Amino acid sequence: MKEAIDPSIRITEELSGLTITRLVKQIPYEHRRQAMGDVVHTLLEGKSRKAEDVLGWNRHTVELGINEFCTGIRCISDVSAQGKKKVEEDNPLLLTGC
Repeated sequence: MKEAIDPSIRITEELSGLTITRLVKQIPYEHRRQAMGDVVHTLLEGKSRKAEDVLGWNRHTVELGINEFCTGIRCISDVSAQGKKKVEEDNPLLLTGC
């Protein structure tokens, strides 16, 4: 067995880089964050910064996934509500042609 990246977590670079990430990508997108949280909670003692270093996952996504895994509630982000408003909403006179 290869030497582990971090002896306290007993994960080899080959296992973390290939197997775990590949398996998580097989999970449907809507459940992927929760699966990432499960992996980090189980193997990395819930430490999102270690997941960032060892697995290359975004630690903010992992933290959200850990919360989803522990509570069982999936968080839904309203991306469509972000960003700029349409020009017509800011200036309704543009539609009238005045």
